[in-house]
Parts: sequence; structure tokens; C-alpha cells
Amino acid sequence: MRGCSVKPGSILKAVAVAVAIFASGPAAASVVMSIPGGTLQAMPASNQFTAGPVVFGDSVTWTASNSFAVFGWTDGYGFNDNGTWAGVPPMAGVNTNLGSMTFTFASDLSAVGGIIDWAKLGSDYQNSSMSIYNSNGDLLETLILMSGATNQVTPDSFYGFSRSQADIHSFVLSNGYVGLRNLTTLGSAAVPEPGTWAMMLLGFGAIGMSVRRRRKVAALV
Repeated sequence: MRGCSVKPGSILKAVAVAVAIFASGPAAASVVMSIPGGTLQAMPASNQFTAGPVVFGDSVTWTASNSFAVFGWTDGYGFNDNGTWAGVPPMAGVNTNLGSMTFTFASDLSAVGGIIDWAKLGSDYQNSSMSIYNSNGDLLETLILMSGATNQVTPDSFYGFSRSQADIHSFVLSNGYVGLRNLTTLGSAAVPEPGTWAMMLLGFGAIGMSVRRRRKVAALV
């Protein structure tokens, strides 16, 4: 009775295909409503009208597109039909219908998010969104929060992005008087990166070839 044999070339070919799949590019980000094990980036209660830059937490740099944006705000901030924030924890907000604010990180992240709200009232308040970019300025993912004065997700809730590799360099919130508090980050990827997968697969292939050679020698003896 003959057993099934696998040629070394076929093993290497399968490994190469698997490596190519894992290394073919970054996967899309997942939208998350919590970041287990994440770090809360404490925002000081400074009550500033500013465009930044303001550095806080673990060397997070906040900037805004206008000088009347707010940072470290606790004095009360309205979102029309979506409620009001006041007191602690402090927040940051674009304080305009058409504008953005950016959180830039000293070290790239695998996940970022926070409690987010935006103003909902009339057709002028639309297309509020949150996005992440890599260090080259490439857009990685966007989530529409409100479009055409219609909430696309639940306001005053935690939203964020998570990726399999740590390549999130900046987090941008845009339009609709959007505000954020409780910024939370996660520095390292929770799963092996493509390079790690490649090494693991090559190792498995080498083990398979070694086992096959030993079986062949045993059969000859």
C-alpha cells in the first residue's frame, strides 16, 4: 500500500502563494466600539479656542482647521438634536459646520477611537465623518457619522478603527460641529503582521519537507 507523497516543489509553491496573500497589502480597517487594552489619552481641561498645535497624552498632537475650534473644553458644547456635553471629561471640537480636527501620533497605532458626537439639525449639517491615514498621508478608512442631516450611526457613542498592523498615523474628524472625548489608542497590532505570517508559513513548509524526507529514508531502509 503506497502512501500519498507531496513533492517539495509543491510545498514551496503553496507557501509562496500563502505568503503573497498575507503580504499583498494592508487589510481594511474594522470599525470598533471599544478598544480592549487601549490607553486613554488624558486631555487637560484648558478650555481653549485654538487651531493648535496642542500636544497632550503620549505625545499626541491635536490641530484644527480654524482658530475657533475648542480643545480641553468643559464649559458646555451643543450638538443640537444630538444633545450637549458639559463638564469632564474634557473634549475637543471643530466648532463649525465645515472644518476638521486632526490627532497625529508620535508612533503609529493599530487602533484609535473615542466617544464622538456631532450636530444634527437641517440640511446644512451633513457629511460628518471620521477617518484614519498612514504616515504617507494615504487614506486607510472612513466612517460616515451623519449624511444629509441623518445620523448614520448612534451619536454620543464610542467609535474607532482597528487594523491588523500598526500603521495609523493620524485620526481626523470632519464637519458637523463634530466633537470627541476619551481618545483611546492601542500601539501594537493584536495579530501577527504579514512578515510574521510569512516566516511562520516558511517554517511550516520546511518542517513538512523534513518530515517527508525522513519518511522516504525509513521506507528505503
